[in-house]
Amino acid sequence: YLSRYITPTHHALEFLTLAPLYLVMTRHFASRALSSPRTLQLLTSTDKRPPRSILEYILLAMLIFSLGMTVFHKVVTGTLLFLMQPCHATAGILILVMCWPNHKYPIIPRLLFNICLHTLWGTILALIWPDLRDHDIFGEVFNFFFEHLLILIIPLYMTLTGRYYVMPPTIDMALFSFFLYAAYHSPILHVFSLLSGFNLNYALVPPSCKVFDAHGLQNLRF
Repeated sequence: YLSRYITPTHHALEFLTLAPLYLVMTRHFASRALSSPRTLQLLTSTDKRPPRSILEYILLAMLIFSLGMTVFHKVVTGTLLFLMQPCHATAGILILVMCWPNHKYPIIPRLLFNICLHTLWGTILALIWPDLRDHDIFGEVFNFFFEHLLILIIPLYMTLTGRYYVMPPTIDMALFSFFLYAAYHSPILHVFSLLSGFNLNYALVPPSCKVFDAHGLQNLRF
């Protein structure tokens, strides 16, 4: 099984090539996506928003409960660092965005929300190919799907409320979000994985795949 681990040479190669590339491209497309004065005006506006609906309160409470259950499961299993996984981080960001006061630095929650909209594909992939190999505690498997479904449903609902600014779709914003997501994986999760030994976002060990394993391609990663 040791052959399944990414080699030190592979790690060094990623740090010297992919990590700098992700950071540079994130900065480049951020400057392009946020270059419009109109976009900046809408991101920083403190105009009064429509009141929060009862349904939004319910969805917020459900997401807080689900993330709280995730924290409980990680505490019990001694794997708190796995809360850094992208989907758990997204759940925390959505809670932050929904609770953020409208008059204090509104660009922060609005930009975070639009980044979440552009990275929902990660949640969809997690639901299509769930990795439940270490989900042994009662309710942990159920909460995995519950949390991920909420992460997928809540942003879509938020776009319909009129309370949250949705930026016009552009290739610059899409690429900014993608490269920021990639930069979170490497170097951030990559560094924490190497320091802790935890396989955060498969930075140490590729995900299990019967097709690749059967053909000796265990170290092929996406």
